[in-house]
Amino acid sequence: MNCLEKKILKNMKNKIHIVFGNYAKSKLLSCSELNIPIENIIDLNDDLRVGPIYNLNTQKGRIIRDEWFFSNIACASVDPSRSQDIKKIENIKDIVFNKELYIWSGSTALEILSIARLLFELKDFNLNICTADFSKIKLERKDGTFYVPYTINIALPEHVPLIASHFKPLSVQKRNELIHLWEHVVEEGELMRVLEDNVKIESVKENYFDHILKAYCKEEFEKAGRVIGKTLVAINFNADDSTLNWRLKQLVKSKELESEGMLKDIRDYQVKLKTTNKNPSLIRRISQ
Repeated sequence: MNCLEKKILKNMKNKIHIVFGNYAKSKLLSCSELNIPIENIIDLNDDLRVGPIYNLNTQKGRIIRDEWFFSNIACASVDPSRSQDIKKIENIKDIVFNKELYIWSGSTALEILSIARLLFELKDFNLNICTADFSKIKLERKDGTFYVPYTINIALPEHVPLIASHFKPLSVQKRNELIHLWEHVVEEGELMRVLEDNVKIESVKENYFDHILKAYCKEEFEKAGRVIGKTLVAINFNADDSTLNWRLKQLVKSKELESEGMLKDIRDYQVKLKTTNKNPSLIRRISQ
C-alpha cells in the first residue's frame, strides 16, 4: 500500500459510509485500521431481491410492500428493516451536504439493487459518492491462494482496508446506469430479482427457484431447513432463506410436495416429494 493509499485510509473515518446488512456494518466497525466511528456508518437492510418495489418513495408503495411481506414471508411482521431503511435514507438526505458518501456495494444482486435504489432516492442531490468495483479486486490469502471479494461480507477482516483503498469517485455515467436499472426493475413489476451469470440483474417469475427446491427433496420426509440450505448453496445465495421458505411452502400448498408439521418457519416442518414427482434425474441435472 503506497503513501497516497494510506492517506486515503486515514481520512476514511471522516466520511459517511453506507453498507448493506448488519454483518457488513459489524465488519467495518471492527476494522481498527480504518477506525470509522459508529455514527458514520449507516446500514440498509431491506432485501430488495424479493417483493413488490413499485413506488417505494411513496407511502402507498411502502404499505403495499409491507402487506406483501406480512402475507408471504414468515416473521416479516416483526422485521423493522423496511421502515428503518426509509428513515435512514431520509437521514442520509439530511446529512450529505458537503460530505463524501462511501457506498460499500459489492457485485451481488442484493447490493446492486440496494445501491441502485439508494441512488434513485438521492438523484436530485449533488453528491460526492465513492464506490469500489469489488468484482475487479483480487486478494491473497495466507496460503497463497487468491479470491475475489464479491461483497465485504466474504472478505477476510485483514483485507477490508485493501478493499477501501480501491474506492474511487462514482462517475455520472455509472450513477445514471444504476438509477436507470432501478427504474427498469420497478417498471417490470415482478416479485423476484436475481443476478444472471454474475453480470446482469434480471426480474424473474416467483417460481424461478422452485425446480431446484424440488430437486433437493427426497421420497422421505426431510427438514425444510436442510432442503433450503442445499438450495442456497446451489443458487450461490442468489436469494435468502426466508424467500426460499416462502417458495417451499407454496409448493406444498399447490400440492407439488407433501409436508408434516406447521407451515410457518423453516424449523417448523418437513417436506417430501409426492409420488408423482419422484424424479431423481433432477438432482443429477442440478449437480452438473
